[in-house]
Amino acid sequence: MHARIVLPLLILLALLLYAIARATTGADGTATAGDAAATASGATVWLVRHAEAGSGPDPALTPAGVARADAWYATLGSPALRRAYATDTGRSRETAGAIAADAGVEIAIYDPADPEALVQLLLERGEPAVVVAHSNTLNELAQAMGADLHLPPIAHDEHDRVYAMPLGEAAGAQAPDAPTLP
Repeated sequence: MHARIVLPLLILLALLLYAIARATTGADGTATAGDAAATASGATVWLVRHAEAGSGPDPALTPAGVARADAWYATLGSPALRRAYATDTGRSRETAGAIAADAGVEIAIYDPADPEALVQLLLERGEPAVVVAHSNTLNELAQAMGADLHLPPIAHDEHDRVYAMPLGEAAGAQAPDAPTLP
């Protein structure tokens, strides 16, 4: 596609994701009172798939991926994050890096092969965070945090999947209606 078409589509996608995120969070980024994500601590963990990447063993983000990564923080409603988590791959670190830079937080590397350890860490810290995962780990991580066991599979070319997961008392509940686009 030509840049004249791709850029407006990316902007439209970012605005749509932002509107959906704002519908599930308050202005300060915490869950709204009527939202299933409201917990005793008010903390939400955002689980996102890394942005579009090139090919190869550890590819960098494509220009579309850089644009998506740069838009994620606003798309999520500019939540008051305390930390961003990424796997030790370039695409995950780049996506988390863009979000972390906007939120003014550090990036912590986690092992995607051990989702239970990450969930335990998230629960212990009890702080708002974003976790950047992969198509083959995002749903497993959401399920480890209490999401529905029947989440739809993530296609290789799907990079806009996001779940808002509550921490605290509701941590075992299903994932709320988070900004997830088809």
